[in-house]
Amino acid sequence: MPLSRKKIKVGLIGVVTLGMVITLFVLERSSTQPANIGIVTKDNLYVLNTCMPPRSDATPREEVRNDTETIFIGRSPCLTHNGSKLVNMPQCQAVVTSSARKLIPIDVIPQTLEALEGIHGKRLELGGMYTPRGCAPVQRVAIVVPYRDRTSHLKIFLKNVHYFLNKQGIQYMIIVVEQAPGSRFNRGMSRNIGFVEGEKMCGFDCYVFHDIDLIPQVDANAYICDDMPRFHSINLERWNHRIPPPVRFGGVVSFKPDVFRRVNGYSNMYFDWGGEDDDIYYRVRERGYHVVRYPMNASLYLDLTHPQSWINPSRFNYLRSGLDRMTTDGLNSLKYRRYLVDFRGLYTWIYAGIDEREVLQNVQQRQG
Repeated sequence: MPLSRKKIKVGLIGVVTLGMVITLFVLERSSTQPANIGIVTKDNLYVLNTCMPPRSDATPREEVRNDTETIFIGRSPCLTHNGSKLVNMPQCQAVVTSSARKLIPIDVIPQTLEALEGIHGKRLELGGMYTPRGCAPVQRVAIVVPYRDRTSHLKIFLKNVHYFLNKQGIQYMIIVVEQAPGSRFNRGMSRNIGFVEGEKMCGFDCYVFHDIDLIPQVDANAYICDDMPRFHSINLERWNHRIPPPVRFGGVVSFKPDVFRRVNGYSNMYFDWGGEDDDIYYRVRERGYHVVRYPMNASLYLDLTHPQSWINPSRFNYLRSGLDRMTTDGLNSLKYRRYLVDFRGLYTWIYAGIDEREVLQNVQQRQG
């Protein structure tokens, strides 16, 4: 007996609904299962294993890939950017820190990410990459931002920092590294992850490690790297706008990649607040570098308020043995699980898992 049109329609709806449920289940399983454990050495640091060619029928933003362990949405703009067009162009004008310092108006009213994409998106490639038009960039710069549970800060940061960076004469990409729940927040390790993933995606000339609650306020603060590490954020309200002591080296700092590798990046030991900035300062000095700074009036930042973070009670013990662990604790001992890489309109989002017990045991085993 032939089926009625109504029954056929109901059957088709059921099949489509079942398919959608199965698809969502697979994506959820892929994003919550343990992902890639990245063990980084100088021999495999440059292996480009995260950016596969796109499907011929997909636009970059539509493309969803899974390498069995990591979900990728889109593809790195570094693979689509045609650097050959820049060869015969004049170099962009770099920011001159000795020029007149102009205060940048800061807007601290959060807007939705969709609204911000409407404001900044036309100038950006997917992944939050900006390339100057009509000139060759001074440097290719990664802005690495550790992140966890600071939604309003992220929106304010993206709203203001793109305006600031657009005028720098650099090609830049904003890389937001979000640590998944399960362990205490590890800011230094998140910076290491941003560096390793940035090298895989693009291989930048300069890495600016940037706290999300600091907004640059002066256009003469050049986000480029010198041969020596640079401390950018020296003029802060939290320090009453006084010159910080020489050992202070946190907030916003920049490294050339070879220098960051030579100091073995940040220690992976510091969970919760405190210690990692002092630790890397001593690493920098141990390797024969010194920290450079811009003048105070070129280094003004707006502090975004937030609740006090949990303080790491072990930080002083770790600091006392920091230089003893320098060659075994850092980039070369980095272990994490990379769940998701998403090349979004305003930034590249890396969602990574850290197992605190595994990290601490690994460092102790390598040292012992």
